[in-house]
Order: sequence, then structure tokens, then C-alpha cells
Amino acid sequence: MPLNHRPATAEDFATICRFAQNADECFFAFPKARYPLTPDQLAEAVAQRADATVVEEDGQIVAFANFYRWEQGGTCALGNVLVAPLARRRGVARYLVEVMSEVARKRHQARELTVSCFHRNQAGLMLYPRLGFVPFATEQRSEHDGNPAVLIHFRRACRPPASDQATLLGILDDGWAGLSDTARQRLAAADLVIGAGRTLDLVRPYLAASAQLRDMDGQLGQVPGWIAAAQEAGHNVVALATGDPLCHGIASWLTGKLGPQGFEILPAVSTLQLAFARFKTAWQDIRIATCHTADAGEWLVGAPPSHGLYKLMRSIARHPRVALFTGPENTPARLARALILAGYEEDTRLSVACRLLLADEAIYRDLSLAEAAEMDFPQPNVVLVERTAMAAPAFGLEDGEYIQRSPEKGLITKQEARALSLAKLRLKPDALVWDIGAGSGSVGLEAARLAPEGHVWAIEKNAGDAENARANAARFRVGNYTLVEGKAPQHLDGWPDPDAVFIGGSGGELAALIELILGRLKPGGRLVMNFVTLENLATATAALQAGGAAWEVVQLQASRSQPILDMHRMAAQNPVWIVTASKENL
Repeated sequence: MPLNHRPATAEDFATICRFAQNADECFFAFPKARYPLTPDQLAEAVAQRADATVVEEDGQIVAFANFYRWEQGGTCALGNVLVAPLARRRGVARYLVEVMSEVARKRHQARELTVSCFHRNQAGLMLYPRLGFVPFATEQRSEHDGNPAVLIHFRRACRPPASDQATLLGILDDGWAGLSDTARQRLAAADLVIGAGRTLDLVRPYLAASAQLRDMDGQLGQVPGWIAAAQEAGHNVVALATGDPLCHGIASWLTGKLGPQGFEILPAVSTLQLAFARFKTAWQDIRIATCHTADAGEWLVGAPPSHGLYKLMRSIARHPRVALFTGPENTPARLARALILAGYEEDTRLSVACRLLLADEAIYRDLSLAEAAEMDFPQPNVVLVERTAMAAPAFGLEDGEYIQRSPEKGLITKQEARALSLAKLRLKPDALVWDIGAGSGSVGLEAARLAPEGHVWAIEKNAGDAENARANAARFRVGNYTLVEGKAPQHLDGWPDPDAVFIGGSGGELAALIELILGRLKPGGRLVMNFVTLENLATATAALQAGGAAWEVVQLQASRSQPILDMHRMAAQNPVWIVTASKENL
């Protein structure tokens, strides 16, 4: 039956006195009284106190309390708390305390509610912390039989009535002990608590007996509906998240579902903050990433953006210090193996913080990748990746810095033509690029560096040149680059639509390639081609004309200085025609 409350009257006292079942219970609720409690003793106490209140269930009195101290705008002290035996462990005490808290707030504008509990009153010691009370002082007393006793004083803030907002509450593995007073009060007053099974177990003993718990493991998509339904019913809702819900947590996702006004966020210390405290190193310059996702599998050279570790590997490639959340499958050891494969073994170290705030917490600092790759780290954990090497230039590498075909060198887009071609491609940071006829890989690899948030797909028909391009990718540690051996248009149907395409060699399929590319380019995309023969230039311009594309041609004639005796002369390079077509013109 629903509970209600009203002011106590003298007619209620006889019933209330029967709630104390023995001398101990009488003493805990009314230290100055003699057992058995009588209506006269209770009347004398009530005359000196304020706001004596009873709780009723189905017309029967089931609980009683009052204030033995009440201060306008200050503190109200809860006293003479008694609950009928048959009403215990059914949420009645919680209801009574919340009623008295509201009386204190509304009638006395109190900021704080206090209650005192003797050390042998196990029921009270279990109840009050669950309702958000925290101990703040102790006092030596004597029990009714003269034995020494300790009186423990608790307090909590007087909170307003249930909000139409849910509370998204951060919690760490130290559970209740690590929560703020406000967080404890929200949980104690919650009608519905939502969380992963592991986090629910941390707070379960402190929740009201009537509180409903919902495990969101495997049911994250239902959480907004659960919250909305509970709010519609006028219930207090708390959703639990690990650490700071705004740091790779569910807060951003919930904001999109419920709107920014749909809930209040009470963050805990971030797991990363705690990890860096253990590492004893600053963290204001780190990049935050995660691989706490589904099993990604081992890393592969040339892995595409669909690989589960791709975003993380790109973050590490671009930032010297990256902190990340791992997962049961995507472990620190798997990450270490991926970094070794990507060429970072000599200049990269890992630090790993495992099972923070738990009894078996373990911290591993400054590990080599080889060491980390062979270790089995306890879960859950967070990782700090630190690199010391200087980054190579993104653009303008010398021709001689690339591995090229031997014995005849020169199958490479020369630096001057490469620079202009890349400029004509107008690459954005997240551009998706095709490099057809990759040769030594110079254009595609510099495009990958100019588009660090994007990816380059390259194709080369000559096995020796493809091997050189792979070696150059490894040499410059370019991870957003996938090279396949073959003759275009083979493989292109498996690539995503590009923002930019570079053709350095067509294998005799130039007209068909141009037609295909014009159909696949994204809006605003660009096609850039290099030619050294008149015939290919004519084929390209005719294909562009037939495709309805507007185009331009730049003839580049560069000369480089060469020594001659003790002087220098200019040696001309072959002229190159650079053809550019833009999707904007189609």
C-alpha cells in the first residue's frame, strides 16, 4: 500500500510506544526514556521538540520521528526515530527520513539534516549511510545498563525534491567509499539505478530496499527509454558510468538521446587522472584515445580504416603522448605488437595502470614494446604510450630519400612535379585518396602525411616497385596507406569513393580509368594526372571532354643545378604535363 504522513497527535502515542520491542530499541530511539516506553514519556519529549510526524500505511501508523533541534537556515537534528516491527526493511524508514528532510528544508530552510546512532544499533548504522548520511563526529556515552557506548553523529545536505533530470553519476572501483556526499545522497534517494553489472554491485548494499536496479550490459540502446519512462512516473533516476562520463563515456551519447537538459552529470575522478597520478607524470599534453571496443584482431601492415585499431594507431602516429582505454581483447600486449609492426619499437615506451583502486592494483612503468608484447596485464587497465622520435617532414622529401627501382632509378614523380601535383589535389586532413600507378610511392605517401586523418589506397602493377613503395611506407612510418599489387581498374571497386585521385601510370587503360573516376569522385573532388608523352595527354583531355569535365593543363619544365668542374650549370629535366579536373566542374 502507498505510504503517507501527517503530524502526530496524542492519540497516536500509545501505538508508537509499542514499536520499541526491547530495552535496547527503546534506548536507541529515546536514550532518556525508561523501558517500556509510555505515552507520558513520549508526550513529555514531544512537548520539547518540533515537527513530530507519523507515517501511515493503509491507515495504520508504521513510523514516527521528530526534531530535537531545529535552526532556521541551519541544521535540523532528527530524533526519536521508531519504525513498527512489521514495517521494517520495506522502505518505510527511508520514506520517513525523506519526509523529515523535506520538512526541514521547507519549514525551516535548513541546509543540513543530522541524526545520531549508537554503535550497537546495527540497523541504524546500515540505514543512514545508504540514505546519503556521512559520519562527522563521535561522542562517549553510557548505555541504559551503564556500559560505555559510542554515539556516532551523521549528517547530509537537505536536498530539493526529485528533479525532472536524471543523474549520470561517475564511479570508480573503490565504490561507495570514493563517492562524494552529493553522489551518495542521489543514490540513496534513487528509485531506479541503471549501470553495468560491475558498477551496480558496487552500490547495491547502499540502496533503498525499494530501489529498482537495471543492468545495461548488452542493452545500452534501451537506457534512454528506461530513463524517460521512470521520469514520466515521477521517479528519481541514477545512471552509473565509470570515472568521468564525459571522457570516452556515455554522457555524449545520452546527450544526443535525451538532450542536454535531460540529466545532470556528477563526474568522478577520471580513470586517466588516477592513472597519471600513479605514473607520477603530468597529463595536460596528452591525446586521449581508446581501443575498448569489440575484438579488433591483430594489426596488419596497410590495414584500412575499418580495422578496429586504426583510429588508435593514427592517434599514436600523430601525437608523442597518447593515453588510452583498453579492452579484454584489445590488450596492452596486442597494442605493443601493433606498434612494433608499425616501426615504433626503438623510440616508444608503454606504462600500464591495472585494476586501479582495487586490492590487487598493479602499475607497470616505462616498458619497452618487446617487454609489453609478452606480458599478460590484469584487466581493466589504461595505457600511456610515449614516443621520443622527431617526426619527418610531411611534404617536400628529396627524391633520394625514397627507395627506388635498381639498377635503373628514376621511376618516381620528381620533387617539383610531386609538389605541384599535391598542391593541385588540395587535400583536406581527412581526405580519402587513390594513387593509381604508385611507382615508388612518393605521391601517395606524401598525400597520406598531408591527410593524417584520411587514408590513401594505392595500386602498382610492377612487383618490384610495389615492394619499394611498401619499404618507403615502413621507412617513413606511414600507417594510413594501403598498397595492393595489380593493374587498375582491378581492386578499385572495393575502395571507397575518393576525395582525390592521382594517376601516375595507367597501364594502357587511361580513358576507361578517367571515365570510372569521374563517376566515383565525391562532390568537390579532384583528379590530377602526370604525363610525359603527347599521346597520353591527348587521350586524357579527350576523355575529360567526353565526360563533360572542365580541366586545365600545366606544363612544368624544371632544371636543377649540377656541378661542372668548380662551377655549376643547369640541367633540364623532362617536361611534365600536369592535368587537373575538378568534380566541381562536372
